[in-house]
Formats: sequence, C-alpha cells, structure tokens
Amino acid sequence: TQAEQLFGYERSHLIGRPVELLIPGAALDIHSRDPDPSFRTPQTRPDDSWIALAGRRADASEFPAEISLSSIETEEGLMVCAAIRDVTDRVEAQHERDRLEAQLERDRLERQLHQSQRLESLGQLAGGVAHDFNNLLAAILNYANFVAEEIVKEIELRPNEDTSRLQSALDDVGQIGAAGERAARLTHQLLAFGRREVIKP
Repeated sequence: TQAEQLFGYERSHLIGRPVELLIPGAALDIHSRDPDPSFRTPQTRPDDSWIALAGRRADASEFPAEISLSSIETEEGLMVCAAIRDVTDRVEAQHERDRLEAQLERDRLERQLHQSQRLESLGQLAGGVAHDFNNLLAAILNYANFVAEEIVKEIELRPNEDTSRLQSALDDVGQIGAAGERAARLTHQLLAFGRREVIKP
C-alpha cells in the first residue's frame, strides 16, 4: 500500500516487475560495493546503511530516495526486502540550509567589504585633514619660533634691567611651541593612517 502511494502505481502493475522500474539503476548500486554486483545475491546491510538514489514515479517524475536491502531465507527461497523512503523534505531542507549559509557568508563578506570601504574613506579623509592641519601647524610653530627669538634678543639687550615680563612671555611662547609639537606628532600619525603605514598607537 505504501509503495502504491509513494510511486503512484497500482499493485497489479508492480508485482513481478523488476525493482529498476521504481529505482533506476538499483541493481547496480544498492546491493554490493563490488565491481560486478548482482541483484541475485543482495547483502544484508545494517539498519543505518541507506544508499541515496532517485525514485521514479508512474508519471516518470523522480524524487530523492534512500533504499536499504535485507535478505530473508524462506521455504520458497531467498526473499529480498527493500525499504525505500522519500527524503524530498530532508533534501529540500538541506538545500535551504545551504542557501541560507551561503547568504550569510555573502552578507558577511559584504559587511567586510563595506567596512573596508569605510576605512578607506576614513583614511583618505584623515590624510587630507592631517595634511592641511600640518600646514597650519608649521606656520604656528614658525611664528612661535620667530617671537621666541625676538624675545631672547630683547632680553640680551637688557642685561641690567628687569626682564621678568619678557621671560614670562618667552615661557608662554614655549608652551605654544610645545603644544604645536604635540599636535604635529598626532598629525603625523593621522598622515601615516591615511597612507596605511604601520604606526605605534
């Protein structure tokens, strides 16, 4: 009854017919691993030893199936019992899992690509900003040095006068220079990031 439902044949059309009617190539594939297998000597297989084959229905449509054979000695001789199961749902579920896994992998690669593109854009932006800022810092440091040199000259021209105000101004200019140097080092790191150089954080 189950074979009738699974394959779409009436019982009378199946009795006495070769198993290849339902499982094309079964005689070659399901009985033996030897180079010359024979349906006349089927091997009893363990319960979990199922072989994947295609089943063919009465309307010639095919479906994924698994088959397992066992042989039974009877008074009438050797009887071969074939257990066949339709695994369409499992195969379709596996295909869906494979599709989802492939989609997840594509999504992961796309995220990596987008992240890489964002980093590339960020590097270009950082490099451009750092380059312009570096030019501003160069001007600030140069002018700070000019002012410091002028103050030093004024202090040297007044050896006997109170130059504490000039010295205080010189210290302030020194702080400007020190801050500019720190900014220049940071700018150098940004430039290195923009050029993808290996830098110490």
